[in-house]
Amino acid sequence: MNIVFPLSIILIPYAVIVAIILFFVFINIKNLARYRAEDVISFGALLIFLIGLVFLGYFSYHYLSPIDWTESIAISLPSIKAGI
Repeated sequence: MNIVFPLSIILIPYAVIVAIILFFVFINIKNLARYRAEDVISFGALLIFLIGLVFLGYFSYHYLSPIDWTESIAISLPSIKAGI
């Protein structure tokens, strides 16, 4: 028996992780606006965080964009008999 599912199903956990990261970015920027980053260290930490986020986003897109996400993955399960 074969189980077939689209390769794009792998993008669901990736999208959940991206949504969580964007939530924390929103909270970080909201707190920065609310409490005002008056010292250089907090502003520098936020800048490093955002640069790292852009860096990871760029390379994530660079490596994931050439993949054909419409392909299907077939897993053969010989231990499961069809029609039982």
